[in-house]
Parts: sequence; C-alpha cells; structure tokens
Amino acid sequence: MVIYEVERQRHQQLEKLYRSTRAGKDFHKEIAHAAEALTAIGHKHIEAG
Repeated sequence: MVIYEVERQRHQQLEKLYRSTRAGKDFHKEIAHAAEALTAIGHKHIEAG
C-alpha cells in the first residue's frame, strides 16, 4: 500500500511540473508576440512620423 501511495504522489508531482512548464512556455510565447507587436507599432510610428 505504501508504495502505491508514493507512486501516486510522484505522479501528481510530475503532472504539476508538466503543467507549470507548459504554462511557462505559453507565457514566453505571449511575451514574444507582444514584443513583436510593439516593435511593429514602433516601426509604423517611425515611418509615419
């Protein structure tokens, strides 16, 4: 019984790590897209100004 509980806890920890890693990657992508958008806006502003 104890071994199964340890395995279950380890599995939950791995799932939590996977979710946090995935969330970090998604957040990184959002930051990159925002930076690209701001750069494009800046270039348009320079061209218009």
